[in-house]
Amino acid sequence: MSLARILLNILRHRCFTITGFHRLAVMETSHQPVTQGHDPRVRMPEAPHPRRTTRPCPARLLRIALFALCIGCNKTNPTVEPDRLRIVVVPYRGIEATIQEYADLVNYLSTTLNLPAEFTVAPTHQAAVDAFVEGRVELALFEAGTYALATQKIKTVPLVMRDVDQRFVTILIARADDPRNSIEDFRGSTIAMGDPLSTYGYLAPKHFLALNGIPMEQFFAKRVLTGTEQWTGTFVEDKRADLAVLTSLSFERMQTTDLVKKNAMKVIWQSPPYPNYVWVVPAALTRTMQIRIRDAFLDLRLENPQHREILQSLQSGGYLPTSAEDLKVADRMIQTERTNGTLSAIER
Repeated sequence: MSLARILLNILRHRCFTITGFHRLAVMETSHQPVTQGHDPRVRMPEAPHPRRTTRPCPARLLRIALFALCIGCNKTNPTVEPDRLRIVVVPYRGIEATIQEYADLVNYLSTTLNLPAEFTVAPTHQAAVDAFVEGRVELALFEAGTYALATQKIKTVPLVMRDVDQRFVTILIARADDPRNSIEDFRGSTIAMGDPLSTYGYLAPKHFLALNGIPMEQFFAKRVLTGTEQWTGTFVEDKRADLAVLTSLSFERMQTTDLVKKNAMKVIWQSPPYPNYVWVVPAALTRTMQIRIRDAFLDLRLENPQHREILQSLQSGGYLPTSAEDLKVADRMIQTERTNGTLSAIER
């Protein structure tokens, strides 16, 4: 694909997340340990202040263009084993936190597979899907919804999920001092949500609330799109929203890391459990490499001290094999959005 074509495709995106929040990071390994703190292999521009209003942003479009260039334009060759492992993850936390969280896993995969690894945090869910569909990565961590979107474009093989990802839960939080205590009490209020392609941050709450007779578009007076979980909770704390969409895991993390004040929030509603984050590869990747990558994840054990550090950094007790059948609910979420026409604004 030519550079001009890449930029043209990128400029067709609309900005839905906080202006200037998503930044680019690429980590390359050659079987060398990835240390915490500053790493000269990590390239990222200066971070603007994250708390700005949501609006279309030409500068952010340029960052997405840089993302496409940095992860390369060479497509996966289905006839040979890859000479490197290019990994992309969807955005859900700050860039620095995501790099630190996955550094040990990237190192482990690089060593186990005997391949240099390139790690990229996508600026948006759509950018992650585009990189995967266009053959610019060999391995991707998608939410269930972005996985379903990718499978509608190319043949995709889901490999593994964390144990906790098989029963993911989305919650709605409010300030602890808010006198309202049930979801019905918040009719006509403002809700802070994630990327429109985020399963936990948008698709899942919209899907499950609708099943309970609460159509989000009509029920809430305003929806504020924050882009990622790192700032969603702060919208409630700062009284810019009445409710915020989080996962139970991220809510626990935010309280333990003091991103929001402890005991300052309360849970108003929670979804039924559903499968979410999944590691996937393109079906064009050789079957041998698919199995090697899958088995590398499955071999991680808490009983192994080195593996324990990797798993604990990912809030995981281990990885389990998964299949397309396990992710059917995400297909329904995406199909509903497409039927309603709400995907057309964010999908090219």
